[in-house]
Amino acid sequence: MRISNLYKVPATLMVLALLGCGSGGIKQQAQDVEKLSLLDTTPFIPTQEFDEKTSTYLPYEAMPNPYLELKGRIDKDAVTKFIQARRLFRSGSYQQADVMLSQVVALDNKLSGPWVMRGDIELKKDKLEPAIEHFKKAIEVNPKNVNAYIKLAKTQRLLGKFLEAQNTYTDALTVWRDFPEAHLNLGILYDIYLNHPLRAQKHMQAYQFLTGEKDKEVAAWISEIQKRTGLKTSLTKQ
Repeated sequence: MRISNLYKVPATLMVLALLGCGSGGIKQQAQDVEKLSLLDTTPFIPTQEFDEKTSTYLPYEAMPNPYLELKGRIDKDAVTKFIQARRLFRSGSYQQADVMLSQVVALDNKLSGPWVMRGDIELKKDKLEPAIEHFKKAIEVNPKNVNAYIKLAKTQRLLGKFLEAQNTYTDALTVWRDFPEAHLNLGILYDIYLNHPLRAQKHMQAYQFLTGEKDKEVAAWISEIQKRTGLKTSLTKQ
């Protein structure tokens, strides 16, 4: 699987996707690991409505990414410094990038993007716990930053916190029910780490459904899961 590609953002959307403004508090997923439970994600599986008058299924209208629909004025200096921080990050100058991000936050503390990049910097240094705190801060600043949820869940998975990761993907789908990458990564988590192949099958099919059935690797994975579950289900209705 080309898992690393799931976290890339088109260059034309980079500034928007990382600098979206917002305010609010992150939902507490759980105070203690013992209290965590597997959350129900079946309500987020896309379904097509049936039109009884025409006896056909209606085309599915996917929910747009709420993060990219955010509007607001961003300080020009903050944007310039963020772009500089991104260049420093890409060149491997992580300390200088972090200093630049501190300046961005000082200019506008309602930006969640700097916290996401700070989390990425910690990941590059193999410091997973600090990365988690930065991703959580990004979500606290802007609960609609769907990219932060994905990165947070991925890092939780790397730490073996599989139920926390499942809860985080669920939170992401609560924000954007048609988030393709959340469905796919949740499917991977279910199949490999939580031993729930049928749930994995449904969410991988949701990913394929939302992306036009284009990913051959995911299609092959679904086929392999179907052999184990014995259920050849499909979300596409004619």
